[in-house]
Amino acid sequence: MGNNIQDSYRTARSMGCSGLAVPGWYDIRNVSNVIQASNTNGAQLYDNLGFENNTIRQRSIAGFANLDLSFRDYLYLNSSFRIEESSVLSTTFDGEVHNKSYPYYSIGVSFIPTKAFSFFNDTFVNFIKIAPSYTRGGNTSAISPYETSEVGIIPSGYPYNTISGYGINPSQTNRNIKPEFVSTADLNVQLGFLKDRITLEGFVYQSDTENLITNANVSNTSGLNTLRDNVGKTRMRGFEVDLGLTPIKSAGIVWNIRASYAMSRSKVLELPEGVAEVNIYTPYTNRGIGVYAVLGEDFPILKGTTFQRDDQGRIIVDSNGTPLLSTELTNLGRVTPDYTLTLNTSVKFKGFTLSGSMDYRKGGVFSTLTKSLLTFTGAAEETGDFDRSQGYIVPNSVQLVNGGYVTNSTPVGGSASYANVANYFTSSTLQSLGEPTVIDATAFKVREISLSYDIPKNVLATTFVNSLTIGLYSRNPFIVYAKENRNYSDPETALSNGNGFGIAGTGQYPTQRSFGVNLKASF
Repeated sequence: MGNNIQDSYRTARSMGCSGLAVPGWYDIRNVSNVIQASNTNGAQLYDNLGFENNTIRQRSIAGFANLDLSFRDYLYLNSSFRIEESSVLSTTFDGEVHNKSYPYYSIGVSFIPTKAFSFFNDTFVNFIKIAPSYTRGGNTSAISPYETSEVGIIPSGYPYNTISGYGINPSQTNRNIKPEFVSTADLNVQLGFLKDRITLEGFVYQSDTENLITNANVSNTSGLNTLRDNVGKTRMRGFEVDLGLTPIKSAGIVWNIRASYAMSRSKVLELPEGVAEVNIYTPYTNRGIGVYAVLGEDFPILKGTTFQRDDQGRIIVDSNGTPLLSTELTNLGRVTPDYTLTLNTSVKFKGFTLSGSMDYRKGGVFSTLTKSLLTFTGAAEETGDFDRSQGYIVPNSVQLVNGGYVTNSTPVGGSASYANVANYFTSSTLQSLGEPTVIDATAFKVREISLSYDIPKNVLATTFVNSLTIGLYSRNPFIVYAKENRNYSDPETALSNGNGFGIAGTGQYPTQRSFGVNLKASF
């Protein structure tokens, strides 16, 4: 049993100036122009950061208890309980301070039949472990101090130039927000054969997230930019199978292989009453793409503006050959992959170790704004595989003629010219369309290849060094994306942490490939 108290405190005071009355004497009393902390333009001009004048304090208090039991080395019980109260949930209304503690807990059982029953000693099965468990965890990590209180801000340019004014923070948090809880039930089974030359592990789970805390975009007419609140309940179900092999094991050489297959799906089970979907993340108002939580659908998904299509999926164009666009957002696909495959292998031979790690993720989609930018500049694939001087006919497009759709033969803009092609691909309409930016997120990556050598101990016997290993390594040496991803962006990058997953921007660094040498020694 125990008690845990965490108390963090941060204070910042800044001031700035320009012009010294006495050259070389750097003292606030020796300045000719003091920049007030409220003057955000002046602060940005001199330190590019802005002045700070704040005090932030956060505290959490918790009591906890653990109970672990074992019986004859083959049956185990592990359990825990914790009750916590965090200051980030404190808010004052009706003349009272409101804050409730929240509990969470876990319990797990492990049973090892191969140790419980002696008849396993004469079989090729040398290890069996069955371990079901249930965990319920609570957290308020998505809530910052004072978010549930009315904290004012100094709006830029309000009321006039550098005159200070007071405004309500347009990014609000519901003062009645609750902790986010994740409840997970799982079953883990481990098998070992032939003295662990072959191992097989299976893991199946269901995880429910209740009172999901996230920022939701809201209508500007509300006076807010975002609202952080509990938006509903999601459920993740999945499984993983892991196979380990040791094909060769001798005094001189050992070869290990480990492969796994994993799949998981998340669905939105509940949203606030009367709400069918929540806009989780839309980074740009002029881009028709965003991350959404939609009731009854996979989570998260991308929704965006699309071309209008007929019942055969062909793009509908107007009389000038220009595509017609939808007025409503369409589900463009799930962000998460269909499944992932992982392979790790290592070979040890007379002090040398060669190892590699790779994985393959199949399916899922993501939005890459790099593709849109390349289209604008005329550097995308679809802008360069035809004679631009002859115009551009939208592939797989149709026109409505006499009440029916016929194959389109009209170039965009109504006539075959270079100018019409350029106008189409650089038009604000096409650049704001979400559909062309969404591509397949399938990817194969060799994460790491390394080669190392352990200096023999007899060589080090006369030195003060106990062990010495020299190695070469390469991280991300090989990456293969889906065919339609012409190295626009890495599917694993995101425009921001958390909700930004599924949208890759143009200002992000590309995935790095690195090579190096390492040296490990013990004394």
